[in-house]
Amino acid sequence: MVKTIYNILRINAGSDFSKSFDILALNGSPFELTDWIPTCQFRKDYTSRSAVSATCSKTSDQITIELSSEQTFELDKWSYVFDIQISNSSTGMTLKPINGVAYIDNGVTR
Repeated sequence: MVKTIYNILRINAGSDFSKSFDILALNGSPFELTDWIPTCQFRKDYTSRSAVSATCSKTSDQITIELSSEQTFELDKWSYVFDIQISNSSTGMTLKPINGVAYIDNGVTR
């Protein structure tokens, strides 16, 4: 099992965004991600049907999420909820080690 960590992100609209997260086991040691597939979505609220999916990459114990400048430009100045889900196809297990809120800051320069 993994430790669930709550995060607050600030994202500049119209800019590339990247953030890496250490994934930890319940005992605080690094969680081995070799057999796990990460996904990440941002939504205006938990019941929203539309979502923005981030690109996810991983190392053995870290997940990086990325949004392109085009994706962040399309986000309204608003707060969004997000989470990172990891799935293991061989066991069928799904976990959510990261969740939180992202605040979008609109830029001035275009």
